Amino acid sequence: MRTFKELKDAVDKANSINDAVSLMKCADELDALATPEAEAAAHSARGVGFALGSNYPVALEHYHRALGKFEELGNGSGVAGVTGNIGLAHMNTGNYPAALDHLHHALALHEELGERRHVARVTGNIGNVYGNTGNYPAALEHYHRSLDVLEELGIRSGVAGVTRSEELTYELQCLEAAPY
Repeated sequence: MRTFKELKDAVDKANSINDAVSLMKCADELDALATPEAEAAAHSARGVGFALGSNYPVALEHYHRALGKFEELGNGSGVAGVTGNIGLAHMNTGNYPAALDHLHHALALHEELGERRHVARVTGNIGNVYGNTGNYPAALEHYHRSLDVLEELGIRSGVAGVTRSEELTYELQCLEAAPY
């Protein structure tokens, strides 16, 4: 049986490669540990797993359970991460007001905790929501903010991803403004 730390590392790896099957297996192993921390991590992992399978209602159920546990534990980083995931689930179902509400809340929490990498990620996701709603100036503003942090941290893969989103948004903005 793996330790909590080993399982958290396995969840992080599965998250990084979008491996829903591994996330679900890790969640089952976390359940077997029978601690509040493991329960929170298990629900969070299941939420991501179900979101990867586009089952957003079930993902949201698990995210909310994880959120409650992380709040009980006083785990601010866990609260911030799950709050951001709730925002992404709402974005993927087209509930943009709820997505923005959760993502802005997650952003504030990550900023308060000094989690710059997460600040960049969430800011880019806010840009994605604005891009999806056609608010291209706001999308570009958030992409620029995200890029600034990613460049400051030296996260080149993140810079590349946000730059591509920024380019697509700029192209859409130009197409929208072009006469027919």
